[in-house]
Amino acid sequence: MKNRKILFVYKNYTYDPCLQAMKRWLRKLNDKSHYFEFKDYERVRGKNLTSKRLLKNLKDYNYDILIMWNPLLTLEEILLVKKKI
Repeated sequence: MKNRKILFVYKNYTYDPCLQAMKRWLRKLNDKSHYFEFKDYERVRGKNLTSKRLLKNLKDYNYDILIMWNPLLTLEEILLVKKKI
């Protein structure tokens, strides 16, 4: 686990103690962890089914593990992300 690149995708719910604990745990677990926080405006559904920032992040880095907190992506978004990587 130490040598693997992890991407943690989440929307910051400050009232969620489990999310805060997960972020702390990932920092301790692996120094190669990257965090992607969705902005409120990025969750609007429309013609673009996915976040351009997320796609750019996925293209620029090779991650071994993708963790999503509170499933933020629809099945269509996941399939689109898999195609673009």
